[in-house]
This record gives sequence, structure tokens and C-alpha cells, in this order.
Amino acid sequence: MPGHEGQGIPQNLYKTIPIDILNLATGTTPPAAVAVDRFRGYGYTVADDADFEFMVPNDWVLGTDIDVYFEWCCNETYAANTGEVNWQLDWETIGTGQVVGAGTVGTPNTTGDTAIPTAAREKTVAVLSLDAADLARRDLVRCILSRIALTGGGANPVQEPEVYSVVVEYAAYFSSAK
Repeated sequence: MPGHEGQGIPQNLYKTIPIDILNLATGTTPPAAVAVDRFRGYGYTVADDADFEFMVPNDWVLGTDIDVYFEWCCNETYAANTGEVNWQLDWETIGTGQVVGAGTVGTPNTTGDTAIPTAAREKTVAVLSLDAADLARRDLVRCILSRIALTGGGANPVQEPEVYSVVVEYAAYFSSAK
């Protein structure tokens, strides 16, 4: 709530939950491992998917979406091949007292057809959000990050796009207690 400093209204801050890159090696059809210099990542063909999980923290601000950021690149240039990719995040939650496998399924979120960068292996950040209405503190959230088919009739890149990091970001209550 910018602009409310000193008015007795609690301020929020943003915190992150890093997701271990090795989690991207899982999924129904996991992406292939890639390495460039000292960076490890995973190359996605269309229909590849990877699973990861996290718990909604106790300090999460109720009513705020949780964002999943992932950094990706492609080893070719848009000028050379005019390639596009489309990413999708499917997710579900399991709350206290719910049966595993029978939790709440969130609405899938996609990036839409996105042009690959103009420079080969240029890092690009994509953000997909989890709807606050389907979340509660201490929910276990299972996410599936997939590369899906293009929707606008564009061309797929010749090289597979590669994901190098995934981070979950959420608004947290600020506490000035010492």
C-alpha cells in the first residue's frame, strides 16, 4: 500500500521462494537437461512439463495473487527464425483436512504466444499468477510448468527454449517487531 507510510496502516513487502532447478527434471514428460557454461537448465519441446511444489507461507497477505517467475532463453534469434513460444502454468492446492489428489484446481494461466528474444540465449523473464481466491495459508501448491502449442499460427523456434530458474513471489505482512 504505497503512500500510507506513517498512517498506522501495515506495509507489505515481497518475499520469494526459490524453486530448485532440479525439480524441473520431473513431470509426465519432463524437459531435457541442458548446460551452458556453469548454468544448468531444461530445454522444453511442445508438451514437455515439469512439476514443483511449495507451501503458502503464514505471512502471505490474504487476497493477493502469488506470482511464479521463470527465466528462459532460446539459442537462436527472432530475426533468424521469428520463433514464438507459449508457456502454461497448471496448479492445484491441498489444504489442511483435504485429501491429497482431491484439492482445489486453479485456473491455468498462459503467457500467450511470445516472441523469442532478438539475441541468442538472451535471458527473458515470464510471470504467471496464481489467483488469490483459490489460495489459503499453509496450502500445499503443486505447479506444472509446460510449453504448449502456439495459438496464433506463429512458428515454433528451431532450438528448444530453455528454463534456467523458477522463483515464487508473494506479498508478506511487514512486521516491525524486534
